[in-house]
Amino acid sequence: MPKSLGLLALLLLVGCTSVRSTQKKLNSGDYDAAIEKALKELRPNKTKKSAQDYVLLLREAFLKAQERDHRALDKVQDNPELAQRKQTY
Repeated sequence: MPKSLGLLALLLLVGCTSVRSTQKKLNSGDYDAAIEKALKELRPNKTKKSAQDYVLLLREAFLKAQERDHRALDKVQDNPELAQRKQTY
């Protein structure tokens, strides 16, 4: 019984660490990396209960990346010279 309890605690810790690292990428503005990380975690089993955290993070990262891209597009439309330069985020 104690061995299985220790294994369960270890699995929970690893799972939480992955969610935290995705959240950290999102909070730092690295939306593309947060999307990739969430998708990587969702691919093996989309139906498990812990996947809900990644779904929420994926949605938030997507919306923020979309907003960032729309702002960049608006800048280019306002100033066509910017279209000639390579954009980096």
